[in-house]
Amino acid sequence: MKKIYPFLTVFSSFTALLGINFQAYAQLPTALRTIENMPETVRATSAFSRTAGIKQNRLPRRVKCPSSTVSATGSLFQQGLQRLKDGDYLGAIALLDRAISADTFDAGLYTNRGIAFQKVGNYQAAIADYQRALNIDPDYGLAYLNFGTIYYFREQYEEANDFFNSAIKRFNQDLKATSLCQLTDAVQQEIDRVKSGLAVAHNNRGDIRRIRGSWQWAIADYEQAMKYDPNNGKAYLNRGAIYNQLKNYQGAIDDFRKAIGLDSQVASKAYNNIGAIRLVQNKVQDALLNFDQAVQLERNNPDFLYNRGLARLNNNDREGARSDFSRAAELYRQQDNLEGAQKAEDKLDSL
Repeated sequence: MKKIYPFLTVFSSFTALLGINFQAYAQLPTALRTIENMPETVRATSAFSRTAGIKQNRLPRRVKCPSSTVSATGSLFQQGLQRLKDGDYLGAIALLDRAISADTFDAGLYTNRGIAFQKVGNYQAAIADYQRALNIDPDYGLAYLNFGTIYYFREQYEEANDFFNSAIKRFNQDLKATSLCQLTDAVQQEIDRVKSGLAVAHNNRGDIRRIRGSWQWAIADYEQAMKYDPNNGKAYLNRGAIYNQLKNYQGAIDDFRKAIGLDSQVASKAYNNIGAIRLVQNKVQDALLNFDQAVQLERNNPDFLYNRGLARLNNNDREGARSDFSRAAELYRQQDNLEGAQKAEDKLDSL
């Protein structure tokens, strides 16, 4: 029988960091193809912001210890973040406009408005806001990180990598500086948010290294992401994808199972990946169980349906395979993925 190659899924952790206590996920309008032809996604998560009141003390000038005081501008900022969380990006822009009118020298306000502009596809406005943030504070890690995501989606990986390097450098500076502050709840929250920024920046740089085939360097970045965020399921998922490429199948499966336990956003992809490995290993029943889990969690993913079709075909379930290939071809065409559609239709023709 001709050797089959099921799709293996990765999950890009490319992240636009927003302000305090904001977590949301958004699917990119255009899928980016990486390892084993899988689509990438973008997410937003929590990070520190300098919008809250800052008090200066006798520590070195670079060190700014956060306080729990929230100004009127900070209140507008929080409202803007809530609009971002709700997907009301234009509403978020309007609120952040008001906050910026009251405080034109807050890098965090410009950075977060830049994210809102990025969400509505106004990339020039986003770039302008990130640049304003860096003009105000050349050491503002969030602005470097978000700048990098724009270059990434333009496939300008060298520039994106430079921005992520700069973000990592600035976040490390912030972590070192904040550790000099007297430990309060506000300072601990700041430390946690800086670590979150470091985790995301390493994840993002790891994704570029993975795309370039620098797998060991990518693994190093994913492991740094795990260090700063032990619950980072996406880092485990993507390291597992590299282990698969290196034929470390047990290491890959262990990482995929870890990802399932940590992050529901990547569980379907992790199940699919375990199924793909099991199918290549000719463990068809185990493959089917995992593909069933993937499809149950994400019913309209054509890659998962195609893979399950392969497993059903190997299990002599021709009608089940026909159903999966047919649905996969339909979904691929809806996504304008003609290559995927043709591959599924070729399988249908062979039945």
